[in-house]
Amino acid sequence: MTGSYGRRGGNVPGGAASFGDISGRDLISPAQSAKALGLSERPLGPGLNGWVTARDVYRAVVDKQPYPVRMLMSFGGNLLAAQPDTERATEALRALQFHAHADFFVNATARYADVLLPAATSWEREGLRTGFDVSLAGLKRVQLRPAVVAPRGEARSDTDIVMGLATRLGLSDKFFGGSADRGHDAILAPAGLSVELLRSCPEGFDVAGEAPFEPWSVLTSGGTPQGFPTPTRRLEFYSERLLSIGQQPVPALDLQSMDRSTSLRPLLLGSSKTVAYCHSQHRNIPSLRRLEPDPPIEMTADDAAARGLADGDWARIVTDRGSAVGRVRIVEGLARGTVFGQHGWWIAGPAGTPYGASRPLAANLNGVIDTTKADPISGSIPLRATWCEIEKIEG
Repeated sequence: MTGSYGRRGGNVPGGAASFGDISGRDLISPAQSAKALGLSERPLGPGLNGWVTARDVYRAVVDKQPYPVRMLMSFGGNLLAAQPDTERATEALRALQFHAHADFFVNATARYADVLLPAATSWEREGLRTGFDVSLAGLKRVQLRPAVVAPRGEARSDTDIVMGLATRLGLSDKFFGGSADRGHDAILAPAGLSVELLRSCPEGFDVAGEAPFEPWSVLTSGGTPQGFPTPTRRLEFYSERLLSIGQQPVPALDLQSMDRSTSLRPLLLGSSKTVAYCHSQHRNIPSLRRLEPDPPIEMTADDAAARGLADGDWARIVTDRGSAVGRVRIVEGLARGTVFGQHGWWIAGPAGTPYGASRPLAANLNGVIDTTKADPISGSIPLRATWCEIEKIEG
């Protein structure tokens, strides 16, 4: 709308060089792709691109709908802390017949695994990066970062774990003979690079080429502009694809979902992040816990005073879905009637806190989000529609 898309200074799609796609989606037949969980309910959602939502996985595990899921292989995630509905997630993890998990630490989700595989950290393994998306110049930089130290114990990189499993399952022919180097070479070949070349130059290379500006204006062989990557080749505000599945073809603000405040749940709950952690990671690291020792509940001074709360008090976020605990933090500049919690808190608190060892997940904000309000297309949960009350915890 502003004319900045695809132009210098705006978001520029694509990159400066071509790289191979080894995601393996071409190995999955259309019939198998059609079985993606959630695809029938959200035909333009994650299932269309080979992804699934956590809540669809839980339903398949617990309710066996639309078919049973019995086994889970997870890498580095923490479903109990990173996804909504902690109780449902716990039920699903307990119901699995087999669960293998690869991670650095024994997090809340890993505690339910039958097998825990130690994963090498970023400093203990090589890392291939084809473009650094901080700038147009960065998109041209390709680097194979060497390991800084050897892995501890029997830890392996995620890539080596996958290659090892593929070989044991007799699928090495689909996984480059079990060789990570061959897989990386397949990615690098279209750009004229190789693993051997990148190892000889650890700082990396700038590939030839430029990110294309205004690519939609490039003329086809027929002399017409190639347009945008949409069905109409135009910048779309009206979507026939959405209309075809019964959704609004033009984006609209749902004021009704914004205005559900009641005397019982008068505050609008949102979710924020802190610089001390990364998503649901690192809360078990003492040095970082000193920066952010407890889950915060950010609110205005007026909203806190109306509830007899002061900065640092322990309080409980209560929604129609459940509750989570935290410490009040008075923040200037927030709109009155709004509250912000923090997701991903899975580690137990110190003795005497409301989320001590007996309730290590009591502070997980994602357990109190109303999953019935998931977006019909993406399956994501609109936090803007979650209303809550803040109650003081005495003692």
